[in-house]
Amino acid sequence: MRNQIALFLLGTTLGLALSQPAHALDENVVLQKMDRIPVFTFLNEKSSPVLVAPPKGAKTSATQIAYFFLSKQELADFQNVLQKSNPTLAKSVKAKALPLGKALEFGKENKKNKLAIEILPAQSSLRYALKLAQEKEKSLKIYPGIPVFALTDKSEKNVLGVKQNGQTVQPFFFDSQDAERTFAALKQKNPELAKNTKISVIPFQKLFDVLRQTKDAKEADRITIVASSESLQYARTLNSTAKK
Repeated sequence: MRNQIALFLLGTTLGLALSQPAHALDENVVLQKMDRIPVFTFLNEKSSPVLVAPPKGAKTSATQIAYFFLSKQELADFQNVLQKSNPTLAKSVKAKALPLGKALEFGKENKKNKLAIEILPAQSSLRYALKLAQEKEKSLKIYPGIPVFALTDKSEKNVLGVKQNGQTVQPFFFDSQDAERTFAALKQKNPELAKNTKISVIPFQKLFDVLRQTKDAKEADRITIVASSESLQYARTLNSTAKK
């Protein structure tokens, strides 16, 4: 998005909360939209995501969990845990990048089998999201859900848009650092607009619901979910290595 900062608009009409329209977008269309975002996981010998038991005390009815990670570091941390807790299993699995839409679809299809999925963001994004959320709720200790970040007006009702390929889009970032870099670039290019702009955070589930409630695909296309450049590069490297 960096090369398009000069084309920031004064605001767009999408709020962070929408009323239910008469005709909602098909959920499969929304899932396909998520395919541009890579998530990382470990696959077993059958090329299925590795399943583990829920942590002790976890509030879930699922008997098994498949973990998907939005950052390279979180994947590495999970691998370290797996090597210590189950070294035999750790030797038999392979790291792989998959589309987020496929991960969500996997969880949806296997929910009846008491299988859940957990999508874990970068810790730095979680910390930044909690900091923003605590500005409204000081007692909050953990950010509720997967955070996505956007540049909004001070009321948080309007998301700032950019011109991309002749169309106005509204970027939502999984990585807080991407949102910060975008905001810093906006301050340089359009300081007056930046004065009335802030970085806002909402749970990914809420954004997903907004997309599902959108009236048509063209309107949904205005919402662009941005993966970090680091994740995109790692996904290419990981999958290229896996093919060899």
